[in-house]
Amino acid sequence: MLALSLLLALQTVLTTFSFPCLASLTTFTRGTERRDSALPPKPQLSAAMGSVGDFNAASDSGRRIPGSLADTLFSCGYYSSAVLEYKRCLYERQDTTGLVALKLGLALAAAGELGAATVQLHEVTNQHPTYAHATGMALAGLFAHGRAMGQARLALHDALLFSSDSAQRARLNSALAWLDLADGNASEAADYLEKSGNSTLANRVRLAAAVPSRSSAVAVLLSTVMPGAGEVYAGRPLLGLSSLLVTGGSALGTCLAARSDDWVLSAFLFSFLFLRFYSGSRRNAADLCMDYRKQLLSERFGALSRQYDLEPDWFAAAESLTGLRLHLPETESFPTR
Repeated sequence: MLALSLLLALQTVLTTFSFPCLASLTTFTRGTERRDSALPPKPQLSAAMGSVGDFNAASDSGRRIPGSLADTLFSCGYYSSAVLEYKRCLYERQDTTGLVALKLGLALAAAGELGAATVQLHEVTNQHPTYAHATGMALAGLFAHGRAMGQARLALHDALLFSSDSAQRARLNSALAWLDLADGNASEAADYLEKSGNSTLANRVRLAAAVPSRSSAVAVLLSTVMPGAGEVYAGRPLLGLSSLLVTGGSALGTCLAARSDDWVLSAFLFSFLFLRFYSGSRRNAADLCMDYRKQLLSERFGALSRQYDLEPDWFAAAESLTGLRLHLPETESFPTR
């Protein structure tokens, strides 16, 4: 009986003290595991910590490198943190060359703050005209990335005003040619290619622009005589066939309803089906003739762009100056309209 009482007392003590301690230990262990899993990957973290040590050592020895910690954060992919560090460097006036300001623009772009990046790069261009080529190309790249071709063109024209180096001007003119090809402006693209010194490619662009056109007036006349014929002439045979079937079917239904003295159904079929599809076929034929040339030009210019690798490396100049590598989400190599 005494032994049983002692066993019961021991069980009570274990339940009261041991298990909560074990539970606390388990909770602490799981919390530690969660914190460890939230840390950056070890190679990146080691690189960042090593750079922090180098940065502090350089500061202690009196040769502080502006933005070195921010450069490491940028390289490891911590763009928002790099933005804050670059801003701190600018606030403390650690750099007078404008290089940190240029890096800040790239970091803002990498962080997805394209509007702020555009403003920052504009400021760099105004305060440090020597970086006009790099900032102009980077700005144009950001605008082209967002399909704002007009603004990209303006950024390149501004860079041309500040650039006197012949190689830089050739690259800027080549980038302008690519933008005009993306918009389907063959004559302007050829002119810019001539200015960049690429006369052979300029002639290829002019030849590619000589595409056969299809008359909108002829297309409308054909669809007037036979619904759908104009769309076939414009290069859309399936659409033309469907227009013919619907328009012909509605006309036949209108006639059959009239012969059966069902004038309500006849009026409905004539006004809501026949007239709509008949007029729509003529309008579609005219629009498709204009789209036919645009589509053919886009296909030809896209093939030229891929064959000669015309798309500029928008951020190469800025990356060469800063030593950073900017990664933006992938886009189509040649925009289509």
